[in-house]
Amino acid sequence: MSSMVFDHYFLYDELVDYLVKMSMEYPKLCKMHCIGKTPQERGIWLLEVSSMEQGNPDRKPGFYIDGNTHASEVTGSMVCLKTIHELLTGYG
Repeated sequence: MSSMVFDHYFLYDELVDYLVKMSMEYPKLCKMHCIGKTPQERGIWLLEVSSMEQGNPDRKPGFYIDGNTHASEVTGSMVCLKTIHELLTGYG
């Protein structure tokens, strides 16, 4: 089970590394997608969280959580990461 430490705000590389780690650790519960590029050519990442074994995620109810709408508002990404962490590690 992955641990997450909230002792600092994640920089871009840390955030992406965490998403990759979770998508590799929980492949039946999440899938990582690049949905665009920033002006600096960095990926804009989305983590789709759903029980893939319980049917097509596109056919189930869901909700969208957005963090870092503005680059300097870093608390939003940490809320997203904590929510991802709780959903994946607490499933079942």
